Amino acid sequence: SGKAAINEKIFVGKWKSSKLETPVYLYDNGEWEIKLEEGGVLQYGVWEYKNNKIIWSYKIGSAIGHDADPVLSATAQEFQLQENDKTTTTFKRLE
Repeated sequence: SGKAAINEKIFVGKWKSSKLETPVYLYDNGEWEIKLEEGGVLQYGVWEYKNNKIIWSYKIGSAIGHDADPVLSATAQEFQLQENDKTTTTFKRLE
């Protein structure tokens, strides 16, 4: 299986999610942002790749949430995650 070659670096970049119109940015310092082209940030948090999952942490109001989404596939140009509701979200690299 190709999963052995996956490491955190492959996920760093600007991505188009199949669930959102707005790009998702994953940074090598472990932060992520959903950011408008004009620069306004809609949502942000921290992420890590661990045990073949991307673990997203974010704040909504005063609560901190965590999502651990299994990585179904990952290449330099695209990766797929399984959401909590068992749907698949595809991320395509923008830059």
